[in-house]
Amino acid sequence: MRLRHAVHSDRLVSRTNSLDRPNRVTELTKNSKVDCVEHGLLRPTFVCRHLLDRTGVGFNTPDVPPDSEWPFKQAWCDECDKMLMRVGEWNDESEGFAGITMICENCYEKRRLAAAK
Repeated sequence: MRLRHAVHSDRLVSRTNSLDRPNRVTELTKNSKVDCVEHGLLRPTFVCRHLLDRTGVGFNTPDVPPDSEWPFKQAWCDECDKMLMRVGEWNDESEGFAGITMICENCYEKRRLAAAK
């Protein structure tokens, strides 16, 4: 069973790679943007932590594509997919294992290509 959203909260922590920009909690709306250090202001996406620093780990996405209600791309690695299948849903255990992280849509595409290598 695959669920529609990897992240259930309507709040998110916006993290940047700059020491002069502290983490902040913001309201997530369909018009939200993330300020990426590399790419600037772009639409946020959500990936598991394993996709951030590994290659060849698989790239899984929800069965239902983004839509007007939830226009954010999401992805997780094969290990997170195994965890999701074992527990049957995104919950504290599976989300804790995945460590869902917000990145910009350009970083998402880079991670998608790297995950396939």
